[in-house]
Amino acid sequence: MSDRDDEAEILKAVLNQEYAILGEDRIKQIVEQPSGKEIDVASGRDVSIKSAYTIVKASLGVIREIQMAWRDTFPREEQTKFTFDEKNSKIIV
Repeated sequence: MSDRDDEAEILKAVLNQEYAILGEDRIKQIVEQPSGKEIDVASGRDVSIKSAYTIVKASLGVIREIQMAWRDTFPREEQTKFTFDEKNSKIIV
């Protein structure tokens, strides 16, 4: 198992709902290029500082993508202004 696979597994454990929403392939893309450029991770089974940094950046990428998907799916409703016409006892939109 490579460092990238370890990072993806850690993300799967930490962000399991987001992982389920985005899917394994998208999570791996985010892990592989969390900021649009490759980050070298020290080899070995231990999670190095660079590896932890990559996991955090990837986690933020996952969270950012979920937030954007949420905003696209459920846009904020425009506030509707209501006024009350006392003379005619009507609500004006």
